[in-house]
Amino acid sequence: SQRRIVYALFLHYERLKKEGRYYDEMDVVYNLAGRIAKIDSECDVDGKGISLSLLPIDAVFVDEVQDFTQAEIFILTQLCQDPNNLMLAGDTAQSIAVGVGFRFTDVRQIFYNSFGGAEPSLLQLTHNYRSHAGVLRLAAC
Repeated sequence: SQRRIVYALFLHYERLKKEGRYYDEMDVVYNLAGRIAKIDSECDVDGKGISLSLLPIDAVFVDEVQDFTQAEIFILTQLCQDPNNLMLAGDTAQSIAVGVGFRFTDVRQIFYNSFGGAEPSLLQLTHNYRSHAGVLRLAAC
């Protein structure tokens, strides 16, 4: 069946990574998530969780968020203690990452879960700020 073939390819891929001491992006995400969990558990003195408050990260700014996986977005929320200091910008029409089914509603849920029910402020831009009419005319030539 196709499922067995795909799984065999996955196992082969994982074996090649291990033999060559290679890693892919999801290996990095998995490793970071484990490190975050470890830091949280080691620093959790009062049982409330600290969420990496010992790190000197005041704000996180991300562009092209539509190309991030949900796991990557979650890690970003863990690095930023103040939900008002997390800025995510993206355009669902520009998603280039294969296998990333990006939806801003998913980001909203991750944000809500990570910041104890805080609601993110969403601002939808309706005007193209990247280029003006002259640039668009030149590109059309």
